[in-house]
Amino acid sequence: MSLLIQGLASAATRISALGPSFGVVQQIRTKVRYYLPYPTEVKRVRKQGYRVKIQTVNGRRELMQRILDRKKKMLSPNTKIYLILSGKGGVGKSTIASQIAVSLVNSGKKVGLLDVDICGPSLARMFSVENGEVIQTENGWQPVKVRPDKELYLMSMAFLIGNRNSAVIWRGPKKHSMIRQFVTDVNWGQLDYLIIDTPPGTSDEHISLVECLKEHKAPEGAILVTTPQIVACNDVRREITFCHKASLNIVGIIENMSGYMCPHCSECTNIFSSGGGQALANMANIKFLGSIPIETKLCHGADVGKSFIENFSESRVAKTFDTIVKEL
Repeated sequence: MSLLIQGLASAATRISALGPSFGVVQQIRTKVRYYLPYPTEVKRVRKQGYRVKIQTVNGRRELMQRILDRKKKMLSPNTKIYLILSGKGGVGKSTIASQIAVSLVNSGKKVGLLDVDICGPSLARMFSVENGEVIQTENGWQPVKVRPDKELYLMSMAFLIGNRNSAVIWRGPKKHSMIRQFVTDVNWGQLDYLIIDTPPGTSDEHISLVECLKEHKAPEGAILVTTPQIVACNDVRREITFCHKASLNIVGIIENMSGYMCPHCSECTNIFSSGGGQALANMANIKFLGSIPIETKLCHGADVGKSFIENFSESRVAKTFDTIVKEL
């Protein structure tokens, strides 16, 4: 549901009015009343949602300023933001993002995890919180706390579509609007880190995300994920070009699926090629953060929503992630 506010220069400014807990008109009145006490008129506008007309010029100006001031406070200036990127799908970005977040939390940090893969959100499934409820408050969306005893919070499209079988069939402008809301309308609080899991590619979502972040809090950098094969590395080279053009610092490269870890003898066999991530890092003069082998326990944990790092903290994979987060 969109709230359209007739404002300055005859432009309409959209702010969120989501939440099924009480009537739409009441939601709108409550939200507007939070910003300022000016009298308002709420009307239903066909195909556009609800229009709220602020009846004085001073009221409109004050409302716009208060909206901007609140949005700037949604991300703490002390929060370190990292984007997980790759030029192609299927390389395990979501797995890497989730395990980096868990490793940071285990080191005593307060961490937010933002899934901006609008069409294919998977982090809610990985943490077994698909039934989590995002609550709309006067201070914005409240992200879902992943574990009662852990300072790890998640925001994902999966919480908004409800049914895991529902398809999000949106064009670019609507994706852009949702990504902007994820960045500006989520009340993260005082985070130490915000880890952002992105969709594959270098297109609309990535441009929208980087531009929106820079308006509020510039990210510390990007972590690039590849697999050892030449085809995957070639796609990640395009992601490197994107980061340079977007003035986005590259923290390093992680090579995922780097061999198969035998569950019986712990021997690692290179079922794909090996060393592609290291070679790409050397070629591009980027730090190589580490190699993550295919670990059956990690794959199973992601499928059923169990934390691999918490259950197998002494494993080679868990120790590799601990080493990676020390670079952040």
